[in-house]
Amino acid sequence: KSPAKHKLGLPSDVPTIMFSSHSIDKKNPWKGGNDLLEILRRMNNHATEKINFIVVGEGRLTELYSFSNFNIFYKGYIHNDEEMKDCLNASDLFIYPTRADNLPNVLVEAMACGTPCISFDIGGNSEIIKSGYNGFIMQPFDFDSFVENTRTLLFNKSKLMEFSRNCVL
Repeated sequence: KSPAKHKLGLPSDVPTIMFSSHSIDKKNPWKGGNDLLEILRRMNNHATEKINFIVVGEGRLTELYSFSNFNIFYKGYIHNDEEMKDCLNASDLFIYPTRADNLPNVLVEAMACGTPCISFDIGGNSEIIKSGYNGFIMQPFDFDSFVENTRTLLFNKSKLMEFSRNCVL
């Protein structure tokens, strides 16, 4: 993770989460939108240290800049596999608060890079993430559990490393 963070210019000693969607804005409710903002707002309110947040996709959520405990890194829409792999490898955790998805390839891609994932029990997410093993699956729209599990993994290095190893097994 440290070499990948260095390659992207991220502080290597800061926990890093990532989110991606073709379109990053509140007009896209299916892949996060307002739900992503609510989760990050709650995380920001509970944070006691900085968190790197990599955002991949077209557009911006200007509200992210109001979250003082996040270092925001917009990567834009990524057009090649190498860049996406760098972002996923630099991430300690991939969050995906989707409202609709049959079989999200991004979860498979994240895990192939050893990056645990957190998402709601929607569509095929629970067929990819084994909750409590390589990430967490929450009941749809349970933001408190989403935040709690994200924080649990992000700030428990041994559990995060265990889940990371389990991603590629």
